[in-house]
Amino acid sequence: MAGGNVNVESRDEIEGLPNLLVCDLDGVVYLEDEPIPGAADAIEAIRDGGWRVIFATNNATRTGADLVRALADRAGVVAEEHDIVSAAMAVVSLIERGPVFIVGESGLVDTVHQAGFEITTNPESAATVALGLDRALSYEKLASATKAILGGASFIAANHDPSFPTPSGLVPGGGAIAAALATASGIQPIYAGKPEVAMRDLIIDRAGDVDQVWVVGDRPDADVALAQEAGWSSALVLSGVIASPDAIPPQHRPDVVLGSIAELPTVLGL
Repeated sequence: MAGGNVNVESRDEIEGLPNLLVCDLDGVVYLEDEPIPGAADAIEAIRDGGWRVIFATNNATRTGADLVRALADRAGVVAEEHDIVSAAMAVVSLIERGPVFIVGESGLVDTVHQAGFEITTNPESAATVALGLDRALSYEKLASATKAILGGASFIAANHDPSFPTPSGLVPGGGAIAAALATASGIQPIYAGKPEVAMRDLIIDRAGDVDQVWVVGDRPDADVALAQEAGWSSALVLSGVIASPDAIPPQHRPDVVLGSIAELPTVLGL
């Protein structure tokens, strides 16, 4: 893979390799149930140009199969499970042992279960606490997770994201819940999703050998930071959490800022 991850001796050796687009979902391809205008056509044009597309999302509320269906139903984009990398998958890659106490929704529960780990609702038996967005979060669950962590359980969080975009505006994200639990327990989690190494490793493993790599997303501190740390190129879209280029932090300036992913094929010369 580009950015120092492909072992080649000359440019000629990688001319036959595909380029790779690492594409975020929420705020890039769709906003909840609403498609981003032009997203499906842009992805089709990029694929037609010979690019491999991997959808990499910090959303841990859905399984890979769920995300395949969401892409089709929400945005009219066809994908297979091997095209998907999620923060839930990254969480699983970091779990060393169960039982696992989960603060999260069915997608995280199912992903952990499918990986073969025992799931528990008893904080006293938990060896790991796995945390993602939980829109049914209760004080009782937060208290139980705190008890598990203080009892020695490992603490793994899906992402840092304090919020995520919806058609009606930003709402609290998994990172906000992780921050609450970290404050309550006094212990910081190991983060799994973008821009962390666990997520990057899953993308690299899924992609195989490629030439040029671009990341398109709506979060400077997740998508752009992922690209920066991997040595890849980045495009930030203003259709998600960032509405103005003025809001982009200087340490996470992308290579290009776009109104939406609909403009990306032109940037890529397609």
